[in-house]
Amino acid sequence: MKIILIKIGGSLITKKSYSKPVMNWQNLRRIAKELSYITKMKDYSFIIVHGAGSYGHPLVEQNKIHKGIKKPSQRLDMAHTQLVQHKLTINFAKELIKNSIPAFPLQASAIALMEDKKLKDLSIGPIRGLVNNKIFPVLGGVPAYDLAQVCSILSGDDVMVYLAKHLNAEMMLFATDVDGIYDRDPNLYRDARLIRHYKKASAVLGYSLNPDVTGGMKEKVNKVLESRVRTLIFNGNSPYNLIKALKGKDVGTRIN
Repeated sequence: MKIILIKIGGSLITKKSYSKPVMNWQNLRRIAKELSYITKMKDYSFIIVHGAGSYGHPLVEQNKIHKGIKKPSQRLDMAHTQLVQHKLTINFAKELIKNSIPAFPLQASAIALMEDKKLKDLSIGPIRGLVNNKIFPVLGGVPAYDLAQVCSILSGDDVMVYLAKHLNAEMMLFATDVDGIYDRDPNLYRDARLIRHYKKASAVLGYSLNPDVTGGMKEKVNKVLESRVRTLIFNGNSPYNLIKALKGKDVGTRIN
């Protein structure tokens, strides 16, 4: 059975520009309906990953737990951030289940081990078993235990790439809030150029308008290039782009 990993950006299902956790229910419901169509494909099984958006980045920017636990109060910050972000996973999975998708919410940090802010190990046995039985794991980026600094952030992009490599995935789809990879920030520059086929990481990809403690577009692209897995990055705000991307239509930017 072919495995496809789908990452739904936090900017799509939350109000990422907000300083507190706020869902974007309208977008989430539309995306859930599109995923319902996709996950009915017989020859494929899916893993669904989501970004943290306003449920993670602003909070972590405030409490600085991504830099490690350096004072006692941050132990509570770590626990609280975990709770808030797990609520987002539950909200997401609930909407998928309403659309008859066998979505199985997982807390990624429960099966992960970090070291010096890098993902050292992720237990894939349960995930492999679920996808082999057409039950679709739903995971998100979260604070995770770090051998060197107690806490660091396990990003959804890290989860995507790790699972894609270890499960020999057919494809990764990244639904974001832009049309793909640009040579510079399209929100700031009208002449920004969309790159249709991206082969090599570039320093111009570090842009991000909202707080993002996981590195933004540049870090995402670097990780995808290392995976050597066929990937599409596209605009998830455009209706049906998810379906078009899965069907191989010319949406967004292709990598590898």
